[in-house]
Amino acid sequence: MGNSGNSGNSGNPNNPDNPGNPGNPGNPGGNNGGPRAPLKDTAGHWASAAIDSALQLGFVNGYQDGTFRPDAAVTRGELAAMLARALKLPDGAGLAFADANAVPGWAQGPMAAAVQAGLFGGFEDGTIRAQGRMTRAQIAAIVVRAKGLALDPSAPLAFADADEAPAWARTYIAACAKAGLVAGRGGNRFAPNEDVTRAEAVALILKLLE
Repeated sequence: MGNSGNSGNSGNPNNPDNPGNPGNPGNPGGNNGGPRAPLKDTAGHWASAAIDSALQLGFVNGYQDGTFRPDAAVTRGELAAMLARALKLPDGAGLAFADANAVPGWAQGPMAAAVQAGLFGGFEDGTIRAQGRMTRAQIAAIVVRAKGLALDPSAPLAFADADEAPAWARTYIAACAKAGLVAGRGGNRFAPNEDVTRAEAVALILKLLE
């Protein structure tokens, strides 16, 4: 998401117009259709119930080794796949990006769908970076677009680290926080430039669906 104010314009490599990738061991972004064995690494995790709900809804799946890796950073391809399934977007066709050949096969349709829906965009250099990580500022912009929330340029940011938020992301973060879709991390920090985890992505998508 180059410039979070412009869907599809990615003037900034940390831009929210360009979100996420389902790690690939077993296409962790979605359900493969067979019976599910219990995941090995979610019991006792703060997002355990959310992950269970996402599994039931079919927009995420575990890896082939039986893990979910809730604290691993979500990739742009993974996030695109999760969102496309959760929002029931039909697979898109054709990714006109310089690195389209580097997008994993399982992510091609969902990522094209997310781009066509205006949720994702490319970077300034013409890439989509499906295997790149997603920041909390970027996902805020994507969620605002998906939810159709209004942006208020005068809305204040009440987080202790508000000055660390990229200029293009401030209105998106404010809109997300006002709608109750995102919360800060410890110490009232939003941590806009830190990676979004797979667990956080799941919890956010569930709120988006409410």
